[in-house]
Amino acid sequence: VPPPPPPFFSPPPEGGGVGPVQAAAGRSPSWGRTDDAENWQAGLGKDSAQARAENGGGQRRTAGVSSGASPGASPDHSGHSGSRRSVNTYKVPVVTGPQQPQSGGSATHPPESGGGGHVEDEANVERDQYGFKLTDKEFIPVYRDWVQQHQKKVEERKAKWMELFRKSPGTSYLSSDKLKKLVRKGIPDSSRGEVWMDISGASKKKAASPGLYKSLVDASASGCSPDAMAQIELDLPRTFPEHVQFRGGAETPVMLSLRRVLMAYASRNKVVGYCQGMNFIVGVMLLFVDEEKAFWLLCSLLEDILPPDYYTHDLSGCNVDLRVLKQMLLKRHAKLMKRCEEAGLGVEFFGLEWFIAIFSKTFPVETMLRVWDCIFLEGDKILFRVGLGIIEDNEKKLLAIKEPHELFQAVQGLGRTELDADNLLKVGFGLRMKRSQVEDLRQHYREEVRRERQERLAKKGAEVGNC
Repeated sequence: VPPPPPPFFSPPPEGGGVGPVQAAAGRSPSWGRTDDAENWQAGLGKDSAQARAENGGGQRRTAGVSSGASPGASPDHSGHSGSRRSVNTYKVPVVTGPQQPQSGGSATHPPESGGGGHVEDEANVERDQYGFKLTDKEFIPVYRDWVQQHQKKVEERKAKWMELFRKSPGTSYLSSDKLKKLVRKGIPDSSRGEVWMDISGASKKKAASPGLYKSLVDASASGCSPDAMAQIELDLPRTFPEHVQFRGGAETPVMLSLRRVLMAYASRNKVVGYCQGMNFIVGVMLLFVDEEKAFWLLCSLLEDILPPDYYTHDLSGCNVDLRVLKQMLLKRHAKLMKRCEEAGLGVEFFGLEWFIAIFSKTFPVETMLRVWDCIFLEGDKILFRVGLGIIEDNEKKLLAIKEPHELFQAVQGLGRTELDADNLLKVGFGLRMKRSQVEDLRQHYREEVRRERQERLAKKGAEVGNC
């Protein structure tokens, strides 16, 4: 029996309706948006959707979340010169990693709901340096050893960044010929949020529209569509529930910030509104920047870096990129792709989560952040480099698997314990890939997706006319 779908494939809201990710994955068309589900059934999603239907799949129950929080003080970032905290794993209540100071200035995380602090059974929980719970007992010692061995390299790279900031004050470092190399080696946690803002163009967007975020938040109750608002409320408790800052309930500072950012963006971009997966993206951003900066980072990511239709209601942009990825994999890993197809594993079974959540549910946090560093500077082509790098790194292991259910489990677990970001990026950047080739493939499949949608609409129109 295959494992359940990824965590953000969630049950439908009360009374019907379906999130776009669910529709794209071919989950129960009766939930709504059957045109989107059929789109994927007719394209990439058919084989794995059938396999999941035949073998069953888990669904997660979620609790409701209250709404209507008003803006307030939120954690901010210390800037380029901020000090780096300990990178060892820790036990609550000690907090390490890039946890941001609250409005009072102390580097603490929110207490549990009710203000009683952490519950007793959290005393011995192992967490990574960013506050995420480590649940794999076999992985914990591997992670701990890796952190200790990697610390010297981290400090050396941080020193190079500090030297760059010293020689190139303000944003002049953006024109340095050393920038790309340093970004690929990793941005220091203490500077990551501010550098993301600069290299993505989010700082310029924010400066060009002072006060816009606050006005969107103030008007979000009326500016955010009821459907988007309902889905946001459903997804809030699903967002990193085992992280120290996210597990305290709907009224903790980070949850209030997350809600406001998502609702503000849904008000700003009514074509996209809200799509499942955006909650994880913003959740990571809030570990490094305040909520207004997280809003502008999201704007840059969705409007300038990724194709503009990536998160629309039918996920057409993501659909196109999954077909591009499939074509690349067929060219480079034909034998493995054939094995996956025989097991009912389409590319979207693993690629959808990669692309929709921008690898935030795929890698250990350290590796995911290295990928994000590159995406914010070099653009969406990194999605393909990293996706192909994962397969390149694991092809032999996957081909050695004989049983389909074991292949299901192995494919779903790709990247979960990948701590060697240096090797992953080395493999990805070592692949020959021109942007013009990527754009040519995108254009080809964009036309294919458009034709398929027109054909479905025409077929539905004919069916209605015959009734």
